[in-house]
Amino acid sequence: MAPKKPEEPERKPLIGRVGTNLKMGIVGIPNVGKSTFFNVLTKSQAAAENFPFCTIDPNENKVRTRDDKHRGYVIGCLPFITHDVNINSSCSSPVLNINDTYPEFCENTTIESHETHKDRFTFDSFGCKMQFDYERETPRQIDEIFTIWPRKPLIIIYLVCPKQDVASKCARRRINYLTGDIFDENEFVMQLPEHDESDTSFDFFQIGNKQLAVNDDQRLVKLISDMTRNVKTQCDLYERLALPVIDKWILAHNPQYVIRVDGRSSVRRILHILKTRLRTLALLPSILPKGMIEQNDALEASFLETSPEMSLSDELAKESAEEAFEILRLREVVSLRFPWRLSAWMFYCPVELAQGRTVKVLPKHAVRFLDMIFFLSSQGATNLFIENPRTLLLPPNSRPPCKIAVFGPKYAGKSDLSIRLAEVFGGVVINVDEIIKELVKQREKYLIQEFYKNDSNVEQASLKPINISVDEKADIIIQNIKRIPDEKLEEELRRDGGYVIDGMCIDAEVWRKIVDEANIIFEDVIVLFEGEPYTYLLNKYRTFSHPDDSRYDTEADNEEQTVLHEDAEWEYLEHLTQFESEWTKFKEQISEFKGNIIKCNLATIEDIMEYVINHIKFRFDFTTPVRNVEPNNKENEILTETADENEANLADKETEEETEEKEEKNLTYTIDLATAERLLDCGYYFLSSFGRWCPVQLYTNMIPIQMFLPMKARGQIFPVVYRPYIYFLAGEEALSAFLNNPSKYLVQDVHPPLFPLRISIIGPPKCGKTTLANRFSKIYGLKIITRGKALRHILKYYPWTESARIIEDQLRAGQVASIESVARAIEMLSIGTRAVTQGYVLDDCPSNRKETEQLVVLGIQPMIVLDLKADLEFCLECLSWDNDDTKSPLNFSASFLSRCYEDWQTGQASFRDWLKRFWQNVIELDATKSKWHVWTRVDYVVCSRFADIVLYFYEANLDKVHCLKQMCVSPYEFQSLQSRYESYCPVCLFCENILKTSGQLITGQGMVQFREYFHWICPQHINAFVKDPLHYLLPVTASLVDERPRILQETVDVEHACWAQRLQVDGLCIVTYVDCLLNHKLTPGRVDLGVILKNKVYLFCSEECREKFLAQHSKYSEMDIALLCEARLPPIEEQRLSDVAFLEQTVVKTLVKAVTLVGARRPKIIGLSAAVSAAIYIGVYLKTHNMIEDLTKMNIYEIASKRLDGRNRIIEIVTDTMKKINPYESVPK
Repeated sequence: MAPKKPEEPERKPLIGRVGTNLKMGIVGIPNVGKSTFFNVLTKSQAAAENFPFCTIDPNENKVRTRDDKHRGYVIGCLPFITHDVNINSSCSSPVLNINDTYPEFCENTTIESHETHKDRFTFDSFGCKMQFDYERETPRQIDEIFTIWPRKPLIIIYLVCPKQDVASKCARRRINYLTGDIFDENEFVMQLPEHDESDTSFDFFQIGNKQLAVNDDQRLVKLISDMTRNVKTQCDLYERLALPVIDKWILAHNPQYVIRVDGRSSVRRILHILKTRLRTLALLPSILPKGMIEQNDALEASFLETSPEMSLSDELAKESAEEAFEILRLREVVSLRFPWRLSAWMFYCPVELAQGRTVKVLPKHAVRFLDMIFFLSSQGATNLFIENPRTLLLPPNSRPPCKIAVFGPKYAGKSDLSIRLAEVFGGVVINVDEIIKELVKQREKYLIQEFYKNDSNVEQASLKPINISVDEKADIIIQNIKRIPDEKLEEELRRDGGYVIDGMCIDAEVWRKIVDEANIIFEDVIVLFEGEPYTYLLNKYRTFSHPDDSRYDTEADNEEQTVLHEDAEWEYLEHLTQFESEWTKFKEQISEFKGNIIKCNLATIEDIMEYVINHIKFRFDFTTPVRNVEPNNKENEILTETADENEANLADKETEEETEEKEEKNLTYTIDLATAERLLDCGYYFLSSFGRWCPVQLYTNMIPIQMFLPMKARGQIFPVVYRPYIYFLAGEEALSAFLNNPSKYLVQDVHPPLFPLRISIIGPPKCGKTTLANRFSKIYGLKIITRGKALRHILKYYPWTESARIIEDQLRAGQVASIESVARAIEMLSIGTRAVTQGYVLDDCPSNRKETEQLVVLGIQPMIVLDLKADLEFCLECLSWDNDDTKSPLNFSASFLSRCYEDWQTGQASFRDWLKRFWQNVIELDATKSKWHVWTRVDYVVCSRFADIVLYFYEANLDKVHCLKQMCVSPYEFQSLQSRYESYCPVCLFCENILKTSGQLITGQGMVQFREYFHWICPQHINAFVKDPLHYLLPVTASLVDERPRILQETVDVEHACWAQRLQVDGLCIVTYVDCLLNHKLTPGRVDLGVILKNKVYLFCSEECREKFLAQHSKYSEMDIALLCEARLPPIEEQRLSDVAFLEQTVVKTLVKAVTLVGARRPKIIGLSAAVSAAIYIGVYLKTHNMIEDLTKMNIYEIASKRLDGRNRIIEIVTDTMKKINPYESVPK
């Protein structure tokens, strides 16, 4: 197996915003339309590929390309189940590359060998692949995406479709045999009304194929192979192998990012639901760069028969980059109020600059991204930028190129400056003088060795000068530069290694060989100099070159040294003069150099390093300019300057706080909703971290439901631009509050997840259920769903489905639609645009237990159930109100309503009792109260409980105890996720050694979740468990639950041999006997109150005794009862017993155990004698094992017992240690 690739460091967000690359996965039953939806979706904005994995050859590395990193990806057709269940292919290895390894489908995925994957297929004797291993590969396809892939899907799109409707959907497919595109008849023949939310005529024609029509386009033919072939087998494989894995990952995924859509709907409707849902989430779209002259004036060009690209390119080619920007800044803008800005890279190509080069840009390659225009140098650079600009714009890229040559005389500080520049700009220092000196030393050494071999005069060899030619000097610099490694930015992009040439040769020939012949670029040339009289350089020369004169004792030595210093200074002056003349000549010879020349006069510049660094950075000042957010006439520069002057004058009169507050208000202004959406789509402004939640609504914490869609329908959404972000305010009051003080509402770190609210309203007929549902729909934008509306919807718009055919047959036969059919119809209506985003209200549903269970199976059960209570008299009164208020005739008569009320009462008491125990989140309401009273209470209760539900999902990833009181956890769900403690309180077991449970049915009052398990905690210990759950969840206490007694559901037959063999104490109630120990009270147990413990059966006289035994079975099961045949012993008078007899009848066994334990442990309390210590130990032992002792007092003695045991253990450790290291103890030889 090949080694794993090292993980890349996580990329930081682009310019402070969250990631924009959406990662989606499409799952669903085979033939439901995943491929069709996949093909349409990927044409809109996300770069994607189909990954059927090992059954067909996938395109390699598609999810690791630069394009997908920026745009995101969509994984379609999961799980892959082919039309032909028995896959036959040619005699070739399955999907192997030429190196016998599987191609990578994702970045950082381990490449497995051929042998590792052979077991995925069965092969015949010739090595031919015969059959695909569905049992292993179908779950693996899905598991690998959520476990191995480094960029796991964020959004899961779940296409839901009943198995019986898949074949009907396949029969309606059409294919264009010219293009290979697959369509559904729903795309053309089913057009819903404009006012209906199920409308499919949405604005998605740009990604669909609206020009095609079924009736008049002969190229559309039916897909015969998809009619019914293997559909049933595929669906069976899906339900058996794929569906459990999909459900597992959907339950583990963040529920707000799981989007359920109906696979029977058209692609346009699915896209509309997906778009609406994604817009309500706090997600950013993939903002893609776009060329400024790609599709401009296309309509005008069609009339003039000219290419608009060529005309605009010719126009820009005549202009400079600055003039081209003035032309382009107002093209294709959302409005003149928001022109494009020049990017912080100004007129440097970001691609070339990221690669360490500065290249002249061409205006025809201008690209807009976010709110800026970038100028690039070539078409190749433009393609790289459009594919993924993130790598080019994120730090530390777009830094100045480090290609610097430093000229200067000796002792000018070239080396220190070069080292500093290399540190700041990321380069390597090449010291030319040091390299040449080393080369000269090597040659001198070589010549001396040669003269030794030839017995020549060595002194003459050392005096012979060694000259380095021009070519050698140039080659030295070229070779050192080429040795510098490139820096890898990503797979297709590298940055040139930076270099700083310290002590560049002042020779035009050397320069031309390096620049012209070797094509080495210098971006900056730094010249260190000083004019006459060279005071600075002479002082610096004296500091470094003159030795300490104090070591010369005589005047003669000092005079001689002074003469030497003066001669050396004259030589250095000549060197400075020579450098000045050579530089003047050299500058004239390289006049064609277009780089940046920085002249540094050492005598006048105080800090040379800072001066040079600032000078280089000034050309590449990439600080992002502040967005121009002036609300009116942003293109008018004169007004902008005037406003700045006025603000400056006012600042002199106002305090600093008032100025800051005013500036903050000036940065905040409103725009219309359409403009806001267009600005977000093109990336001109960013969507805030609040998404489309109103910040003021979250701050007040009054409504936990997102109000964007309902307030948008009322025209009460007010987008506000504040700095680079857009916020959506719901209502005029929220707008006014936000404009007055935006910072007040932005400091909060509360961004709740977005979940649709699901409510059910049940009650007798005509008690106000529909009125309450309409109020929820009006206030919160919830979808109202009734049984009749759901059935009519599926019959009208999906008559071709098998589900609709079954419903129609049942209704035409005069029968009531089956519960399963009704639930399926409700499911289809609950996956609409409004229901998926806001939620829905089930009006008068569910009405029985089977209907409730069917909704749970389909995953559309309500979160909160509102149970309206009303008698027949009130319902008849409501009917009379309808008669007065409505203009249409009554649907009910009084007698008919009375009959409906009687029918409704049948079984409602048992159903409501079961619903309370099963659902637990049921709110009972008195419908006879006023409408204001009912709505006020309902609104408060629903909002508070839904807030708890949202809080649970918001804190789901935190390692803390989560309350499940409002989460509608059924007993079946609790049992599937319960811990080893099951329904017993772990705190009671830890503290009191009692098995305390809530009963056979777990209530939501004490139901909590810690990590992946559910627990039930009693009310007395809930606070302690929340504070420190790990303290009570110990493996030792959990093991005690495994030996717990279990209640017998069947009646015990004491005459039967099997029961009689396991029956204990002859069927007497052992709890009554132990609790009344002195009286020896023997009470027969009831055969219907049995408990089994360790294959032993106990009977009890009452449920209270059974509960005591269940809580403390160890207290009772270890007690023996002495029986004399069937005779009952008379009560024993305690006063008449002797001491010995009393002890024999009560604590003799416990006392014997205590004395034995004292003899074995020999406890010793410091400061007391051995006898007193033993007596205290025996007393504590008797107290802790007293069955009738108060539990509170027993806890005190248990603490004392633990303390005694701890002290004894300390004494044992000390004794053993002293025996081992005692220096006075003799060691046997």
